[in-house]
Amino acid sequence: MFHRIDIQPDFITVVNDVLNNKVTEELIWVRIDSQSYTFKVSQAKRSVYPCVTDPEVRLTELSAHQFSLRIKGGETILLRAPRSYLLTENQSNAHFNCMDIKGEVLVVGEDTGTITCFKHRQSDLRLTTKLMIPGAHLTEVLRTAIFPSGKVALSMGLDYTIKIWSLDDGSNPRTIRGVQLKRLSDVVLIGSHGRNFVSSSLDGTACIWECGSGKCIEKFQRVKDMNDGVMSLAVEEFEQTMDEEPRNSLFFECSGKRLYCGHNSGVVSVWDLGTRRFIGEFNCTTDQKFGGVSSLAIDGGVIMVGFSKRSVVKGYRVSFLEGETVNAVCIWTANIGDQEEEQEIKRIKKTAVDTVICLSTDDLVALNLNDGQITEYFVGYDNVLNDITVKDNRVYVCGKEGLLMEY
Repeated sequence: MFHRIDIQPDFITVVNDVLNNKVTEELIWVRIDSQSYTFKVSQAKRSVYPCVTDPEVRLTELSAHQFSLRIKGGETILLRAPRSYLLTENQSNAHFNCMDIKGEVLVVGEDTGTITCFKHRQSDLRLTTKLMIPGAHLTEVLRTAIFPSGKVALSMGLDYTIKIWSLDDGSNPRTIRGVQLKRLSDVVLIGSHGRNFVSSSLDGTACIWECGSGKCIEKFQRVKDMNDGVMSLAVEEFEQTMDEEPRNSLFFECSGKRLYCGHNSGVVSVWDLGTRRFIGEFNCTTDQKFGGVSSLAIDGGVIMVGFSKRSVVKGYRVSFLEGETVNAVCIWTANIGDQEEEQEIKRIKKTAVDTVICLSTDDLVALNLNDGQITEYFVGYDNVLNDITVKDNRVYVCGKEGLLMEY
């Protein structure tokens, strides 16, 4: 069952001040499903924080960054606190729309069109600005992706362009535009070298691009509705028989990979990137109130689907039959938030074994991959979150007013 959990944004600082003997006791507030509670943090009870307004409710520190919250009725909820608030140089007013991280390189895109590359080590709290590119796009940056080398990045903007950047000197060797004629929606790199990538557009296309030439070398569209906008993308590896991939010097590491496209209609179409053949499609909803498929993720044979107008995630077990047939069975549905309000699942990311992180309009939670149950609530932020990414099982988030955090 979903609960709306709001907690005093600086509560972890309050807890640490008490544990480090800076103060003897302090109060913090927690709001559970619109009901507010006050807890006493004191040196006398260093890990169990009693509720002063309701003895049935209790907050317990399990580790430096994990807490359990016992609510009325006896249910226990796990809360994840930030490991660190990442501080940037003179960017407290920046609104970060998107992010990616590889090694010690962190790239963020802003609503002003600026792209910033930071150097980040897990021991550092303050990020060092390595490179800033003002006006990289005419307006909002929608997606960023760092190539496997860590020296090159890609950005996708609301100005209908995709640009490739050197993270050494900020040069822009490739700008891609003019093929996809409506708003760009998602981008995903292919393989361990990233010589190909796929972009999607609300014009109904998903295009494979070759980075060296900047050319669109394949375009996918639903035959049943060629204008059905593509909102999200995901790539899955699979075992294939030999000699299935047509020989072509422009396609790299496409063999043995499937492309999933989430459409505005609620359909997910599936394509073989090696053969460039249509495999099949399945419909995730016939209810228009859910909107389109705004986010996709794949792990362990489970396809996770998030929607653009309801904070709902569905898990599908998918099998492939002979002919252009996909058999998709919904094995769980997770409700994240108020189902009467229009909210979006912005991003789904795999983290640890059997765990995915889901970012909705208002909430960030962890789900069990096998049954869709919420296992953890991420807390400690006081601004809107726009994007998440994962490195070494750690979750990084970005949002408004320069918000960058590591969980």
